[in-house]
Amino acid sequence: IQLGRWFSDKNELFDPLTLSDAFWQGDIETAKTQITAALQCMSYFDSKESFCHGMMLGLLGAANRYIESNIEYGSGRLDIAIWYRDRAFVIELKSISQEELTKLGITREYKDLDEASEDEKSRIRARLDALKDVALQQIEEKQYADGFIQRHPEVKTIRCYGVAFCRRWVEIAMKG
Repeated sequence: IQLGRWFSDKNELFDPLTLSDAFWQGDIETAKTQITAALQCMSYFDSKESFCHGMMLGLLGAANRYIESNIEYGSGRLDIAIWYRDRAFVIELKSISQEELTKLGITREYKDLDEASEDEKSRIRARLDALKDVALQQIEEKQYADGFIQRHPEVKTIRCYGVAFCRRWVEIAMKG
C-alpha cells in the first residue's frame, strides 16, 4: 500500500485502486492511463522487462491481497496473477529492448526516445501493438489461465492481459 501511496503523492492522476479496478473491470483505457501516470513519476531509462514486471507487481500489489508472480502454471511461468474469491486476472508483460529498437531502424538510445521523430514513434507504437498481442498469445499457448484454474478451482472467471512497454508508452490487450 505504501508504494501505491508514494506514486499517488508524486502524481495525483495515479491511484492504485483505480488501476486495480480497471483490470478487474476490463477497462483497458483506464488501465493505460493509470500506468502512464505512474510512469511519469520515475526516471525511466530501463528497457528490461524485469523493471516493468517489478513496477506492475508493486502497483497492483498496493490494492490486491492475493497476488502471485513468476509461478509455474500450464507450461511456463506466468508473470502476474491476481485473484479474489471466484475471479482472477493474469498478466503477461513484454517490453521493447534497445536491440529491438535497432531492428526497427531506430538508432536513438533508449534514454533519448522522448525526442523521437513522429515516424520513429509510429514504428514504436506499431511494435507495442504487436507485442501486446504476442503476450496475450503466450498466455493462451502456454495455458497459463488453465493452469491457474487447476490450482485455484474456486476461480470461475479469468481475464487475460498482454501488456507491452517502451519507456513511458504502454499498450494492453485483453481476452476474457
